[in-house]
Amino acid sequence: MKSDIPKVATELAGRPLLLHVLDSLIAAGFRRICIIVGYRRDMVEAIVPEYPDTRIEFAHQAEQKGTAHAFLCARDALADFQGPVLVACGDMPMIRAQ
Repeated sequence: MKSDIPKVATELAGRPLLLHVLDSLIAAGFRRICIIVGYRRDMVEAIVPEYPDTRIEFAHQAEQKGTAHAFLCARDALADFQGPVLVACGDMPMIRAQ
């Protein structure tokens, strides 16, 4: 995909892909979400609204080196977290809360 817009900011049904994913995660009961941002991080951070009762934080991935590296970039943001972790891609909006 060649665009100045990050994939997660591309719109589907009038909303950025990332917001579809966030809606599903929150509907599934996730109350703490760490979003790893890289390319055009300012744009990605700007499209994420406040969600009541949900802590959303951002971790920066300076170089895009894959999913495992992105997860590694989140370790400081999640340092105090204990429990299971779900890794979800922000450009895959068809996940469901179930």
